Amino acid sequence: MPHTTIDRLIVNSPYEDPARHRRYDRETRPFDLVEGRRPAGYVAATSGSRSFDDPGIFVEIPHRALGPARQAAAGQGAGAQPARARLGE
Repeated sequence: MPHTTIDRLIVNSPYEDPARHRRYDRETRPFDLVEGRRPAGYVAATSGSRSFDDPGIFVEIPHRALGPARQAAAGQGAGAQPARARLGE
């Protein structure tokens, strides 16, 4: 359901993976609360546009670092405990 105002800014727990996010539609300008992780990326200007209110093009970046970051947080994987590895040398 589209919202024109946001009544609750924080929608996820800081202790769990994100379960919901607010999706913004640049054409109609509403915010929707949707399930799932927000895609990572950036907005690039539309080629040849000179308008100040150009919505641009969203360029998505894959979540490649998510797996290694979770492994490091769990104490597993490459680089999980670099200080201990150096002490053992």
